[in-house]
Amino acid sequence: MKLILPTTSLMLFLVLQPSSVAQPDIRWVRFQDGYGKDDFIEDVAVDGRGNIYVAGWTTNSSNNTDYYIAKYDPAGNRRWYHLYDNGAADVARSIAVKGAAVYVTGRSRSGTGFGANNDIVSFILDTAGTIVPDNSNALRFDFGGMNRDDDAIEIIPAPDLAEPALFLSSVHADTAAADTVYVAGTHKDSTSGSDDLVLLMYDGNGLIGAASHHLAGDEILKGMALGGDDA
Repeated sequence: MKLILPTTSLMLFLVLQPSSVAQPDIRWVRFQDGYGKDDFIEDVAVDGRGNIYVAGWTTNSSNNTDYYIAKYDPAGNRRWYHLYDNGAADVARSIAVKGAAVYVTGRSRSGTGFGANNDIVSFILDTAGTIVPDNSNALRFDFGGMNRDDDAIEIIPAPDLAEPALFLSSVHADTAAADTVYVAGTHKDSTSGSDDLVLLMYDGNGLIGAASHHLAGDEILKGMALGGDDA
């Protein structure tokens, strides 16, 4: 299965290619244009039943962006969607699904005018779409409380292993909780203002720990992967 995700109006293709010789078979195409302005899919996840989950952003009537999170069934029917609007620019960057949970992370503008900054904002939702993302269940992270720009790149739930794949500073658990999830992103260095790497670890009770990494200059993060004991 191949997913092709263009910009402007949100458009979702399902393309099946049964062999390297046969021409791709486009089963369905879906458009989403909420306000007649730019929309974008940042990430896609697929569960074991073939349901498709997308995360990105839509431009609202105030010309700010909101998180756009949606579920489509294998036939291309949209089962549900959610928007998250903190009042300014909000962009969902990554989505993952595990069991009955849907994990979403991105960046969200906090404050207005001078001193406004981006925070990493994550959500733990459900595949049924009954949990609505809002500020009451937002996992908002501002590195060191410094009110400087933070940005999420990827979210991954912990695999079902004997030990969690990553350990943050003094945080170590012999058995990862079923709802443990990791978020990788960047934050601004307090001295130089350069971008540093940051790794966050959450469970059902909230943030467990955060680790930062800085060498010199801007650090660029493209993705994250989790492995087992021998990874």
